[in-house]
Amino acid sequence: MRPYHKYSKVYDLLLKGERNYDADCDFIESDLTRFLRSDLKPLRILDIGCGTGEHAIMLSRRGYQVTGIDVSKEMIEQAVQKAKVARVRAEFFVQDMRRLKLNQVFDCALSIFGSFTRLMDEGDYKRFYEGLHHHLRSRGLFIFDFINTDGVIPNYRDWKFKKKGNLTVIRLDSSDFQRQENLLNERHECFIIKNGKIEDHFIEIHKLKTHRMREIKGILEAYGFNLVKTVSEVVGYSKPKESFAIRVVARKRD
Repeated sequence: MRPYHKYSKVYDLLLKGERNYDADCDFIESDLTRFLRSDLKPLRILDIGCGTGEHAIMLSRRGYQVTGIDVSKEMIEQAVQKAKVARVRAEFFVQDMRRLKLNQVFDCALSIFGSFTRLMDEGDYKRFYEGLHHHLRSRGLFIFDFINTDGVIPNYRDWKFKKKGNLTVIRLDSSDFQRQENLLNERHECFIIKNGKIEDHFIEIHKLKTHRMREIKGILEAYGFNLVKTVSEVVGYSKPKESFAIRVVARKRD
């Protein structure tokens, strides 16, 4: 089964209360204000790995011109439907981030919630950054998250229980960390329950690449970007290196 095929239907419910999208968009806007002339709205934003479109829709409401891409057809279908309900003009396309092909140039690109971690090797980086360069204006911003190697908890176990009306979703999470390869294998086992009966049961495996900050700096330098800012995503950690996820703001070199 391809990733997010069935998962897309319960993705928003599982993440409800887990992430503060408004605060996340505030963070993005603060960097647009600081590092770009955000008074020149509508700035054009490319949301890479947009999922069900939550960031794209919120940023569209705030006056930005947003285009979202995702490799999952099912996630894009959810995003399109949500944008119609929200009555915003965000655009969504099914595309692989390693093969960007849009007839637009953007002021800023986002890769939030780990889509960057799907890039596995130098070939992936080369294809992705070549496409990104082509679609970003001079000195445009790239804001992305990466999984910090030093913040990974080996053999992690957790579970989630979410309920909405007669729908209950249970997700059992486990992971295996291959430290020598910087590869985090995440396993999500989901049970979809309606009216007290199991309606569906499926397992998704996600392979995610982890990095250290020095590796991220090297990748950015090699592919024509300057590091502008980093911040820990985990509130309460005193040092970014202790965080599971780190956010990076980079600028395209002329």
